[in-house]
Amino acid sequence: MRTSAQFRFLILFFLLTQEIFPQFNFYSDYLLIYDDNIYNNYLNTTDLINNFSIGSAYNFESDANNLQIYYQGTLSEYSKNKFKSFNSHKFGIVNTHLFGEKFNPLNAGVNYSVRNNNDEFTIYNFRQLSAYLNYRQSILETNFLITGYIFFQK
Repeated sequence: MRTSAQFRFLILFFLLTQEIFPQFNFYSDYLLIYDDNIYNNYLNTTDLINNFSIGSAYNFESDANNLQIYYQGTLSEYSKNKFKSFNSHKFGIVNTHLFGEKFNPLNAGVNYSVRNNNDEFTIYNFRQLSAYLNYRQSILETNFLITGYIFFQK
């Protein structure tokens, strides 16, 4: 019976992480991280971190333009140092304009991020608004140049 439930979970997981429709994307990701120095100091405190992400995006596409609205959520749980556990959420919109056939895109976007920690560890709680503009110029088939600007406000 347990094997049947695990099999159903795997099938559901793989179905949900695939593109459902051409204009709607859904994904999930799981990472298990071993960090041998979570505070980056001489104490060398170790921990095992479970990191789960889920996200979705909706695209309004045309031949030379793609407007995308997206969401990404992340939950990071520390095994020993529970007070460092947090969740974060990012909402955004980005417009990509192609100046050639799948080459030289101009991206302009804005996103809003929120990170929540437990009450004991509030120093890293933040809300952030970011805006960006970048351009990618193909030089050769395997080389390209990216230039841009990023603005953020906490």
